[in-house]
Amino acid sequence: MTDFRALCAELADELDAETGYTKNDGERIVHPTVALARIALTQPEPEGPTDKQLLGCMLKAAASVPGGQCTGILDWDKEAIAAARAVLARWGRSPQ
Repeated sequence: MTDFRALCAELADELDAETGYTKNDGERIVHPTVALARIALTQPEPEGPTDKQLLGCMLKAAASVPGGQCTGILDWDKEAIAAARAVLARWGRSPQ
């Protein structure tokens, strides 16, 4: 699997080598995109949901089906998709 953080860091270094420069007084001038990339790289990776949280979403979805239970495959599929979408909306990305 591609390590996108490492790739982003490598690209930032390459862009900085091409666009950045050091002034006579020693101050390093960095392209704004390089600065933004480096700021983004300092942010921690978002944590995904725990198994307990996923199960909670699924149980909540199952309880929302009329009658309080899943009455068939189609109901469960709809509710499972809704729960998965809620999880992705909360954590912003699919598990890897």
